[in-house]
Amino acid sequence: MTTALPRISIVTPNYNQAPFLERTLASVLDQNYPNLDYIVIDGGSDDGSVPIIERYADRLSHWESEPDKGQYDAVKKGFSHASGAVMGWINSDDIYLPWTLQIVGEIFRDCPQIDWITSTNQVNINEDDIATSIFAPFGFSARSFFDGRHKGFGFRNAGVIQQESTFWRRTLWDKAGSAAGQKTNLAGDFELWSSFFSNAEITCVTQPLAAFRIREGQRSQVYAQQYRIEVEQTSRRFQRPSNLPPAPHMAIADIVKKLTQRRPRLIVSKYGYMAQYVEKNNGKWVVHCHRFL
Repeated sequence: MTTALPRISIVTPNYNQAPFLERTLASVLDQNYPNLDYIVIDGGSDDGSVPIIERYADRLSHWESEPDKGQYDAVKKGFSHASGAVMGWINSDDIYLPWTLQIVGEIFRDCPQIDWITSTNQVNINEDDIATSIFAPFGFSARSFFDGRHKGFGFRNAGVIQQESTFWRRTLWDKAGSAAGQKTNLAGDFELWSSFFSNAEITCVTQPLAAFRIREGQRSQVYAQQYRIEVEQTSRRFQRPSNLPPAPHMAIADIVKKLTQRRPRLIVSKYGYMAQYVEKNNGKWVVHCHRFL
């Protein structure tokens, strides 16, 4: 088995986020990952973002600043310049954690059967980079996703897939990547996950990989209702794969969970979803499975 870490392509879309942009750039570049392909796509900012990008230009594989059609247009434009075998994007107000790229590179190197990964320890920070919360979903799977448990709202919600903590192989992007923002303006990540799940199972990582910044005026808060509408529309558009039947009697499990505020072992083992996890064992990442409700 090769010990070389794979080339990772990261895209940062930006538009008028100068107060946070440099912290995002530094969180990627200061990891000194040995095989990094970093691309920044600016949508024609007029707030001082471009001079910030120019200061880092010699460490970027590509950058540009011109008007575009929005965040997901910038993401796809960035990936059109990418050369990595592994891909991900981070918005210009969020940050990676110091170990992120090393862990991601090792996992994709050690586990060729893995197509995409996400963390089950999701960090939130405020405008001063101080951690305000950590949310820890029990797991993710294609079956639970198509059962509607990862929309981010509703009684059956079991946690969303955090976009900045998610990475995938180029081969999966080539099959499904055009779905990002294809018919959505706000829920392009959910649209992309729907396409990914139609093609491959996800693998969960317990190590936190990124931090989502909660700040005043961000789109996820201002347009929360429109986001929900787009998620519901996307859910109706992407059909459950024929080889993926719904879990039986999940309504019973939901009632037990609500009444007891616990996840009794018998209920989890009988009705729970199977999640694929990766953990480090004797210096190598290996895949294992467990159930979650």
